[in-house]
Amino acid sequence: MLDCRLKKVLICCTFLVLYYAGCDSEQKQEYVAPYEGPRITSMLDSAGKALAEGAFGTAIAICDRVIAQRQDIPYCYFIKAQALTAVNRFPDAKVALTTVLQLDPGYPSIWFNLGNNAFHREQYREALTHYAREWERVSSGDSKKEKCAILMQMGRSHKNLGEIDEAISAFEYVIKLNENYVEVYNDLGHIYSENGEFEKALEYQMQALKLYPENGEYHYYVGTLLYQLSEMEKAIPYLTTAVSKKPWYHGAHYNLGRALIASGRLDEGQAHLAKVDSLQQIASDIGLARYSAQTHPDRPILWVTLADLLYVSGRLDEALKAYLVAHYLEPANKNTERAVKNLKRLTASR
Repeated sequence: MLDCRLKKVLICCTFLVLYYAGCDSEQKQEYVAPYEGPRITSMLDSAGKALAEGAFGTAIAICDRVIAQRQDIPYCYFIKAQALTAVNRFPDAKVALTTVLQLDPGYPSIWFNLGNNAFHREQYREALTHYAREWERVSSGDSKKEKCAILMQMGRSHKNLGEIDEAISAFEYVIKLNENYVEVYNDLGHIYSENGEFEKALEYQMQALKLYPENGEYHYYVGTLLYQLSEMEKAIPYLTTAVSKKPWYHGAHYNLGRALIASGRLDEGQAHLAKVDSLQQIASDIGLARYSAQTHPDRPILWVTLADLLYVSGRLDEALKAYLVAHYLEPANKNTERAVKNLKRLTASR
């Protein structure tokens, strides 16, 4: 049987499943199956630890060694899928998740993870099909966290397909289940903002900020909506907080600068406006670098270029993810290895 140590690793790994899928909800249940042989158990233990530590290439390599000996362990393919997801190998991750499904159709949250994989690949209709299968599994249960996680992803898929009414319905259902689910207010705020309904959008964004006041993005959204509603004085403190937490947000500097000027604080406003062009150029460079890396995912230099730009702009968490992909593709590169270690230290110390 799997020992307690491996059970703990499994819990950590299943958290990573949703972290890299862009969902903040916790994994819906623990899955432990008996595997004969201490050597296989030890290898799975090591793969799980490597995944938890961000050593994704190591996790994949260990899983491949296990698979060479045993092709009937769904948990092994599940670990491999999460590691592949973390390094943006979404088609390969789909193959691993599909193998899990073939080996064990009842594997916990497998349909949810297949849905997230399709979502990453921008196959939103396929994602909805998988989420619907997961919903069938959980809808009669009592876990609101499970239901909210699925409904959020269904709502986002509908939104990306332009099915706004369906998206709103899914998000409103989340609020009925859990009125403190912070992300749903942010998503609804974006929908109404994009539709030009700024006052309604502001209500939702204010609720998101109330639930998560440390979030710099939420300060930016609230401040921007107030700016669009010509509430300049009210917008200034929110935008000020946004640029302090997210100094690379050129939009926050622009809106804050305009709001300050409109309030008679000309010098302060001009100081923020003076930063906009350079920040906008950096954002454009990052966007192009991201597109290049995602279009040619096998080229480590493209991921390093993206990571370097993110690092210089202060976006350390994003930079670490890009360096991890580069390190997976080129594990012998000592410069990338040092960059990963340095960023792990910096992000852990905050």
